[in-house]
Amino acid sequence: MGVNVTVLEFGGSSGTYPRVASSQVHANLEVWPNSKTALYQQFIVQQGAVEDSGMIGYAAKISWYINTAIANAYPTLIFDSWRSYTMNSVLQYLPAYGTTTPARKADGSWLCDSATYSYCSNGMFIPPQCQANPSGCREVWHMEPGYSKGENEQRVVTLGLKLVIVYIGADFASTITRCANQNSYACLFYYWKPEIIPLTLSLWVVSLPEYNSTCYAGFSATRVGTSSNSLACNWATDLIMTILPTDLQTKAPHVSTFIKQFSLKDHDINFLLNDYATTGAACKWITSNRNYGTRGSRRRRPTTLFWRCRGQVAVAEVHAAYCSWRARR
Repeated sequence: MGVNVTVLEFGGSSGTYPRVASSQVHANLEVWPNSKTALYQQFIVQQGAVEDSGMIGYAAKISWYINTAIANAYPTLIFDSWRSYTMNSVLQYLPAYGTTTPARKADGSWLCDSATYSYCSNGMFIPPQCQANPSGCREVWHMEPGYSKGENEQRVVTLGLKLVIVYIGADFASTITRCANQNSYACLFYYWKPEIIPLTLSLWVVSLPEYNSTCYAGFSATRVGTSSNSLACNWATDLIMTILPTDLQTKAPHVSTFIKQFSLKDHDINFLLNDYATTGAACKWITSNRNYGTRGSRRRRPTTLFWRCRGQVAVAEVHAAYCSWRARR
């Protein structure tokens, strides 16, 4: 296609739609829509500054996870239900309060600081049921407080769980990997799929009360921990979509058409993520899927589009940009 691709990385997803509307980013190839309905209405329906270029073809889900090894070590206990974390027989295997050091920002302040997140204290969230005696509570791990802002915190409060949330930041992946490879302690944590951690590590999803829209209607990220706030259900499954600036069809119609037609199914994204650390993972996928069909097509046809990424020609190296343009939660 003769297209030079620059991969841009941004922390969090709050600027997803504004960046595309201003053409700072010309394509966002993984938008999790459930948490962005207001932005969809603003930038697509009302302003017409962003184009909904359709679903890419796979689903995504945020969950709580537990390391499988601890469950296998104690087969008489149930680790994959939220109700188990109301019981000391299961809680005792989670790290005690104060075990894990919360992450700090480059300036030395807490990653979850009270100036930005009113419910945070010393880099942690301590729910009302733990405030009188934090040492009687156990840890659940989170990566970044801006992800699913306030939702994990309010679930802990509403479900009455004696858990404190520790925000680990950049050490999250290494911390989870260490935990997953042993069975002497449990680690309960927030994460999502498709992603490398749940794909490559042995983990179980923890069952939460089933999602329903009424449940989420009672939640506000600005009232976390208050008596007027509530959230007692699971996350909904997201059907991943892509978005483009509305003028891309005029400026680069071949690119716009390609993105609208390009499709990845669940097994495709898992294949790519499993090989993510391998140079040329996207090339390997394309080589294995030369007759891959486009969105909505009944017949299969060869994929012959070429992208130039970071100075190297690769077959549909779009996934390199795709992974970095993620806009979850």
